[in-house]
Amino acid sequence: MRAVTTYPRFTIFDDINVQAEGGVVTLTGRVTMPVKKDELERRVSAVDGVKSVRNDIDILPASTGDDELRQRLARAIYGHAAFWRYAAMPHPPIHIVIEDGRVTLTGTVFSEADRTLARSLATGHGELSVTNALRTGGPK
Repeated sequence: MRAVTTYPRFTIFDDINVQAEGGVVTLTGRVTMPVKKDELERRVSAVDGVKSVRNDIDILPASTGDDELRQRLARAIYGHAAFWRYAAMPHPPIHIVIEDGRVTLTGTVFSEADRTLARSLATGHGELSVTNALRTGGPK
């Protein structure tokens, strides 16, 4: 939903899923700051045809360690030549969600090779675990 992807504070460190049915929109996922949860709900509520919003977005705990790990992984993935095309997109499609040192990669990439490489690049930076939830089929 454009109201989410064009939200100025929406970053590669957030992951939001939107489901709509009969004018009722459900927001799920995780964001790095409490203000994002509230602002996203307001943005989605303002979309024509939306009757109500169920906001089930979780807020990731504040953590200097997680923030540093986010930066290391963003550099490792988006700094790799194979991912420059993704980095150049207005809304980079690979999201790096970190909670208590545990990494989850979400979003969509073009190929299984990209999916595998992203997971490989996300390891060895001090993380406790990496879950690769990337889908293939190309960014939307």
